[in-house]
Formats: sequence, C-alpha cells, structure tokens
Amino acid sequence: QGMLSLGDQDNWFSSRTIIILTICAILGMLFFVWRSLSTPYPVVDLRLLKDRNLSIGSMGIGIFGLALFGTMVILPIMLEGLMRYEAFTAGLVMAPQGIGAMIAMMFAGRMLGRGVNPRNIVLVGIAFGAFGTYLTTLYNLDISMAWVIWPSFIRGIGFGLVTIPLFTLAFTTLKKAQQAEGSGIFNLMRTLGGSIGIAIVSTVVTQETQVGWNQMGGVINPFNPAFYRYLTAAGLTPGPTTWQVLGNVVVYDQANMRGTLDAFMLVFYGFLVLIPLIMFLKKPPADSTGSAPSAHLSE
Repeated sequence: QGMLSLGDQDNWFSSRTIIILTICAILGMLFFVWRSLSTPYPVVDLRLLKDRNLSIGSMGIGIFGLALFGTMVILPIMLEGLMRYEAFTAGLVMAPQGIGAMIAMMFAGRMLGRGVNPRNIVLVGIAFGAFGTYLTTLYNLDISMAWVIWPSFIRGIGFGLVTIPLFTLAFTTLKKAQQAEGSGIFNLMRTLGGSIGIAIVSTVVTQETQVGWNQMGGVINPFNPAFYRYLTAAGLTPGPTTWQVLGNVVVYDQANMRGTLDAFMLVFYGFLVLIPLIMFLKKPPADSTGSAPSAHLSE
C-alpha cells in the first residue's frame, strides 16, 4: 500500500524508497503464499482458488475495484481542479452515481430472487458501466453539469448491477463451510484492485499531463506564425505576459484534461476485459441463486 501510494509522487522506481518497498512487498507476498499453502488452517486459504468461480470472481472484483475507485479518485479532481467547481457542488454532481448504484442493487436483488442468471445481470451491469465511462472520455473543459450527472448515474447503475450478482457467482460453487474463508480472498482482491487502480490512474493522469504539456506548450512561442495570428484574431497582444498566462493556465488545463481522459479510457478498457472473464463463470444451480453470503458484502 505504501509503495502504491508514494509511487506516483516519487517517480516510482527512480526512488530508492519505492524500490525497497517493492522488494518488501514481493517478499511479503511470497511468504504469505507459502504460509497459506503449507499451513493446515491458514487465515486465508489460497487453496480455495482452485474453485473456478472464486478465482475468476476474485479477479473480476479486482478489476472492478480498479474501475470503481479509479473513477472516484480522478472525477472529483477534474471537477474541482479543471471545471472550477466548489467541493460542495462537486459532491452534489457526483451524488447521482450513488443513487444509481442504490437503485440498481435493489433491482439486482429482486432479479436474483426471481431466479435470473446472475451472470446476465453482471454483463448488463458491465455494459452500463462501460457506456457511462465511455461518455466521460468525450469530456472537454466546456461541458455542462448535465454531462457530468448523467454519465455518473449510468455508471452507478453499472456498479450496482455488478456487485451483488458477482458475489453470488463467486460463492455459488463453494461449500457453506468455505464461504467465510472465500469472502476473505474476495474482499482482499477488491481492496488490492482499488489500491492498484488508484495508483495506475494517478500515474496515467500525471504522465499524460506532462506529455500534453510538452507537446502543446511547444507551440506557444513568438516564432510560431499560426499562434501569432491566433492571438491577433482573439484581440490579444503578443508578449511575455500573454505567453505566461497561456502556458500556466490554458495549456496546463488542456494537458491535464487530456491526461484525465486517458485515465477514463483505461477504466473503460478495464470494463471490456471483464466481459470474457464473466463468461467463464459457472451458472449457479437453480436452488442456490441469490444464496450468496450477503453478510460478507460489508466486510
């Protein structure tokens, strides 16, 4: 967690601290795996990953955590930093995502109770999540508030339709006595996916912002005739002050938006990767649909 949190700030493996933390993380993970496989009653029994539904479901919830937490990190930064929203306004604009998720969870529970194949519900949820995320890749600095609200609501519906049915699919082939240990693995993967997702999208935003700054900033100079004509047409006076304002404000905002859109596109690809994974999950028996341990949802 420390390596993922500090990596983007310290330029990843250019920092000795990050290298040390990475080595410690790898050694710790190897020891954890060895201990779990060599102990008769481990805290987290990795042998349960032999179950196809649990292993694929855990992988799926990890990617889902990347999409969920990655989006929740970069969207408020974009709203407050680039769109100049106040914190309260940004919170209100993002609220429809939670509302959509709440409605979708209730709907998913009803569908599971009626015997609908949870795999189909998850696929519909992925479609909603992917579509809502794709809409965010079309953003620019001039979008209206509605362009933030509706994609957030659609994405929230997707998140709500995925969560409970994916839990159901992951646990449906486990024995009752194994479900508590299986939930530990499942929730661990969700947490790791979220941590990795936050680190990845933060890195993408930072790196692509720098790339955009270098590319777009190069045209802001007094020797570029096209840029000189643009200033004249806009009624601006070419000079050092103009270069500074455009470079520090306009170009940075455009470059930052470009980096943010690239991060949203990465999340969109994450949703697409989920589709073939879900297709490999076994359909639960007719008498077990909706019987996943709901108590573990809050763990």
